[in-house]
Amino acid sequence: VHFLASQLSGAGRDGRGDAYLRLLREVADGMAGLGRKGKGISIVHGTADAVVPISNSHRVAEEMQARTEGGPIRVFGMEGMGHCPMEEDPDGFVDIVKQIL
Repeated sequence: VHFLASQLSGAGRDGRGDAYLRLLREVADGMAGLGRKGKGISIVHGTADAVVPISNSHRVAEEMQARTEGGPIRVFGMEGMGHCPMEEDPDGFVDIVKQIL
């Protein structure tokens, strides 16, 4: 987890942009199969995440959507929340899950 977080948080810096894009595509490839079942995929991410920026989730969602003909891939940003929004605002997280369901 620490390696992944360091790779994602440093993406685009120190010449690691290509490795970052490969990693995003691998994640997207692995998760895109979920969308092939005709169901959508929802990603919940804190907008103030200092470990993995929310822009990463948007890029993963775009890559996943390009690899599947299933349901929509959506990113829900939890305003002002950090890396663990479900712990920082459990009620807000449950509200998002209710919207998804």
